[in-house]
Amino acid sequence: MVQAVLQETAGEIEHYPEDNLEINRILESLIRKVMGVDIAAVWLNEDPRLIREHHEGIREVSVQKKRGLLYQCFQTKQPAFYNALAAEKDYDPTIDNPTALAVKSGLFIPLTTDEDRLIGIVACYTLIWSSRRFSREDIERFQTLVPFLNKWIVKMLVNRGNNPASIGWHEKNRSVKEPLVDSGEKAAQTPECSQLSKILDSTAAFVHDIRTPANGLAGFLDLLHEQIRDRRLREYITHARESAELINELTTSILDNIAERRIQQSSRSSWIETLNYFAEIAELFSAKMYEKRIRYSIFVDPQLPEKLFLEPVKLKRVLMNLLGNAVKFTPEKGSIEYSIEYLPREYSFRCRIKDSGIGIPKERQAAIFQPFTQADDTTRIHYGGSGLGLSLSADFVKEMGGELRLKSKPGQGSLFSFDLPIKGHRGGPSHDPVEAQGIRIGILAPADQVSIVVNIMRYLTAFGVSSDRIKRLEKPEEIESALTHLLLFEDFLSPKVLENCKEKGIRPLVVEEHFLSLETESLSGTFGMISCYDFYGKKLYDYIRS
Repeated sequence: MVQAVLQETAGEIEHYPEDNLEINRILESLIRKVMGVDIAAVWLNEDPRLIREHHEGIREVSVQKKRGLLYQCFQTKQPAFYNALAAEKDYDPTIDNPTALAVKSGLFIPLTTDEDRLIGIVACYTLIWSSRRFSREDIERFQTLVPFLNKWIVKMLVNRGNNPASIGWHEKNRSVKEPLVDSGEKAAQTPECSQLSKILDSTAAFVHDIRTPANGLAGFLDLLHEQIRDRRLREYITHARESAELINELTTSILDNIAERRIQQSSRSSWIETLNYFAEIAELFSAKMYEKRIRYSIFVDPQLPEKLFLEPVKLKRVLMNLLGNAVKFTPEKGSIEYSIEYLPREYSFRCRIKDSGIGIPKERQAAIFQPFTQADDTTRIHYGGSGLGLSLSADFVKEMGGELRLKSKPGQGSLFSFDLPIKGHRGGPSHDPVEAQGIRIGILAPADQVSIVVNIMRYLTAFGVSSDRIKRLEKPEEIESALTHLLLFEDFLSPKVLENCKEKGIRPLVVEEHFLSLETESLSGTFGMISCYDFYGKKLYDYIRS
């Protein structure tokens, strides 16, 4: 059915190949029809702005403002949906709803080339009187439109004077009927995989039909709980509500599993920009880390090649599963380390996720890689989940040529790691070694920030600064004239310390300890800021070279 609609739409667009307003109108109509939404908006990426060419007028959104859910999609290049749009923390009506419509839910889908360059974003909306709710299945359904939309969005960009090569579009991208496929895609076209795809689709539809009334039941029980005053009846309602929520959680896990299996069928290798790719994955969890006051160390080896050829979708799902588990099982004020290391002798790289969480008994460590299995019977009760994530992650790692390993002790946390062979690379190291002659670096940090200090020192030595040129300071009085650079943790930031640095010719860089706690105005007289909850490797490198 979708193919027939696409062919019909292509025929309609062919009448207006140079008219972006008409192409946009036809594409947005297609999206509304296939996705069953009230509003669709197609945005073209002309960094640093997004453009929507519409009959009501050409609209522009500056991504330099770094606001709104549209910007979040631009930054992460990941799809997302929100069923209470106006309640979202990052929602900005001037960007996400510029025409002031009565929108309720939103779905944002990035469109990228094979080289992972963002060429556009599609935004879908439902209005407040609609009962339609977005889910992961909508993201899956949208994938059937992506090759077709990519072709015509590139055409619109070219019509605006953009060079196809400059946006990462080559002749191999232009064939929609016969796209170039790798071995994974060819396998997905076999009769067995076709049958599996049908089974997954029917299972997803069946599970979704279970989840919808369960959601309605949970909502009704919430209302009932608010109205009933009898203590015993409220207890019964609470038990019923917990059962409805359990159904919702289990069906969501099954749908997630189906989505992962689809990734197994369709995943393919492509070039990624190494530092940006691994940093973006790590930063997706920054806010959650801060909510639990977890000390979060992000290390992406500066010696990694600038670009790697790998399966970005599979690898991202693995890292997100492992980071998600680490956050879930690590108590407040714990610690999590995310590390990507280059192994040049083996021509591979190592991914490590280490946490200070509850840990896993040795006798249960092999079992947790089996589907629907968790560390013990109380884990699901206290932490939720279905026990599918690690099983799928282990499968994905194996398919990419590695093995998911685990070291853990109860009460001492867990370390998950795996090595993956490099299929190909472009460029030299992401960062060349700095000229360290004459550099003296001080790190003025509180005693409770040891893990962050260790991570910063790890970067500095990777940049080529020897450890004898780095000094740990515990109080401002220890700042000496021999220093050329000072990493100044937020707790020690004061006019007096900055004046001292100025007098001694020391370049201070502030380390933000609390998520989004510093304003730009407070950084006057410094070389800027890095945040404990972000990937700061590049900023640190540029600072040391200054």
